[in-house]
This record gives sequence, C-alpha cells and structure tokens, in this order.
Amino acid sequence: MNQTRSQTRSQTKRFFEKKEHCPCGGGQSCLVSRRIVGDWVHEDDVFRANNIRLRKNCYCSYSKEQFKVMKVFYPKS
Repeated sequence: MNQTRSQTRSQTKRFFEKKEHCPCGGGQSCLVSRRIVGDWVHEDDVFRANNIRLRKNCYCSYSKEQFKVMKVFYPKS
C-alpha cells in the first residue's frame, strides 16, 4: 500500500494531464486543482446537496441558482 514518492508524482502527473486546467493557473484555492487532488470543495457539497451543476472552473460565474444557494452560507456577500 505504501507508494514511493516517484510513484505518487507520476500518478499525479498523469491525472493532471487527463484533466482540464483552470484559467487561473491552479493553486491551493483553485476549484480544479482541489478536485484533482481530492481536496474538499465546500461549494461542491452545497451544489450536490441541492442538485445544482458544479462550476467548471474558478472563472465561471455563479448561475442564479448557485448564487441563491450560496447566499444562505454567505449572507453579507
């Protein structure tokens, strides 16, 4: 079960090559990067719970449905 660092890097590299990249360039707060590495994305949970489609990347604007649902969590925005 334990993988070497090079095995993990090659798996991650292959995974990134298959996925679309975000116009923001990626990083810790990038939706696409977080999904690829399996990190938790709050808005994904909210949208899935409400049967609303996920945003494709960080540069996509919220739809009216998405904005309405997220407004519950961030009322001052």
